[in-house]
Amino acid sequence: MRRALALAILLSLLGPANALGADGRAEGQLVRQQHPEWPLPAWTADGPSVWTIVGAPYAATVALIGADGSFVPRNHGPAVSFWLYDMDAAVLVDPAQHSPRLHLDDDYLPIVSSAWDAGDLHVDTTYFTGWPGGNVAMWFTDTGAGSDQAVTLVRMTVSTTSLATRHLAVFVAVRPFGVERDMHAVDSAACQVETATLVADGAVVLTGAQPASGCGASVLADGDVGSFALQNRLPRISSVADPGHRAE
Repeated sequence: MRRALALAILLSLLGPANALGADGRAEGQLVRQQHPEWPLPAWTADGPSVWTIVGAPYAATVALIGADGSFVPRNHGPAVSFWLYDMDAAVLVDPAQHSPRLHLDDDYLPIVSSAWDAGDLHVDTTYFTGWPGGNVAMWFTDTGAGSDQAVTLVRMTVSTTSLATRHLAVFVAVRPFGVERDMHAVDSAACQVETATLVADGAVVLTGAQPASGCGASVLADGDVGSFALQNRLPRISSVADPGHRAE
C-alpha cells in the first residue's frame, strides 16, 4: 500500500533565456569531471539529453520538461531542478540516478509527468499549462489569444510503501545548466522564503503555493547549490551577482 507523503503546487513564470554558445557542453562536462559527486544533468557525463514540452496553443514560448523532472520555463535557458533529501537516511536523492521516465496523462492529454522510484519512495512531478485568473478557452476559440500570459503549473507528489513515517525535504534550484546539452548565462540570482520564489536576472522563474523553509543563493565557482543540498544545507545569502554568469 502506498501512502501519500506530500503535495506541493508551484507556478512557473516565463523567465530569462540567455544563451552562451557552443562551449556550454564542454564546460558542463568539465564541471562533472571536477565534481562527480554533485547532482548534475546526465548530459554532463555524456549521457542522454531528452525532453518534451508543455505550453499554450499558438504560444511563442513553451516549457521544456526533462526526464528527471527538471524544466526550463521557456524555450531555451537555465533549468529548474528538483531533488529530495531523505532525512531518515541522511542522503540526497537525485531523480537522474533512478531511471526517470516521462509520460502523458492518460497517454494523450497535454499534461506531462516525470515518474521515478527510489526504494520505498515513488515520485510523480506533473506539468501542465494554465492561465491563473484567465479563461483558457480563449486559446482554442480565438487563435491563441492571451497565450503570452500562459504559465506552467507544477505539482510534485511523493508516496511510500513504508509503514514507518518518512521525513523528506524538497530542494528546488535554478542553475545555469540546461535540459539540453548547453550552459546558459545567469548574471544574478535571488530567492524569497515567504513566497518560495526563485528569481534569475530580475525575472521570477518560479513561485510556490506555500512558503519555503529556507533559501540561499550561490555562484558555481563557489560551489553548486547541489553541493549544499547534498548536506541538507543552504547557502547563507539569499541573493548573488556573478560576473562569470553562473549565479544559482
